[in-house]
Amino acid sequence: MAFIVSDTIDGNTASFGFNGWEFNRTFIVGGLIGPGFQMVIEAYAFPLAPKLNDGHPSVPDAYIVAVTHESVPNTSNAIQLNYTYRQLVENYQVSIGSHNVIGNTTKYLADQDAVKPSDNRKPMLLEYTYPDNYAPDPSKAGVTEQQGVDLDVELELPQFTISRTEWETRPADTLSGHPVGIQMTGRIATDRCQKFNSAINAANWVLRPNAFAGVWKLKMNAVSAETTLDWRFTYDFTYQRTWKFWATYQDPQLDQPVPDPDPIQSFEDDLELPKSQHLFPQYRTMDFNLLELI
Repeated sequence: MAFIVSDTIDGNTASFGFNGWEFNRTFIVGGLIGPGFQMVIEAYAFPLAPKLNDGHPSVPDAYIVAVTHESVPNTSNAIQLNYTYRQLVENYQVSIGSHNVIGNTTKYLADQDAVKPSDNRKPMLLEYTYPDNYAPDPSKAGVTEQQGVDLDVELELPQFTISRTEWETRPADTLSGHPVGIQMTGRIATDRCQKFNSAINAANWVLRPNAFAGVWKLKMNAVSAETTLDWRFTYDFTYQRTWKFWATYQDPQLDQPVPDPDPIQSFEDDLELPKSQHLFPQYRTMDFNLLELI
């Protein structure tokens, strides 16, 4: 009848480094009855023998990532199982940069030294007085007219990326019906990406506490490690003043936007109230705090 000897002294080792603890535990399964080439399988399958991805009995976040088998000298019916436990660490990394956008504007900065440029924008206007001998249209001779300016301006806006290793579910996964603290799987990672990809931030985001709602958009992905126990998640956050889209009534006769649309009073205008210009939302708002990024 098969039996197991747990944690033999020979073979038990441990090491500690920047990536946490790594342990080696040794078990011996004896009393095996199969032929030699099947004993390793029989030993690993023994009910009391640990299995891949099992947690360490006393070290949090340490899991079995490898198992090796070898025969026990001078014994014909026993196999030694050598287990490698590795403590998983987040390896939290941050990359900060910017992204290039082309912003269309009809205004300029009246004070380029202002702390808040948006507070001192004024319309760009050009003025021209037609000469007295203006031949193309004599009716305009000596007339002074103003003309607005429409420019495409290149802007560098903030962007940052956070990557970390994850092996258990977080509050974000409860939105898809997964409890907190269970092992991460490809299905759960896909569900999280489906919920949060192309989402914009809700208010009171702890990672950016001063940010208004709806100014940071998230793009995320996940890649599994060899063991499929841990996953490398990447969260890419991109800033815009608003992720809503401008729409202006088109003059069907001139095939261009009307020059004097209704002024936008607030980003929260009632979209059910018809106007000649609106900001329309296209992205859902999500609570990024559920991702537990710090």
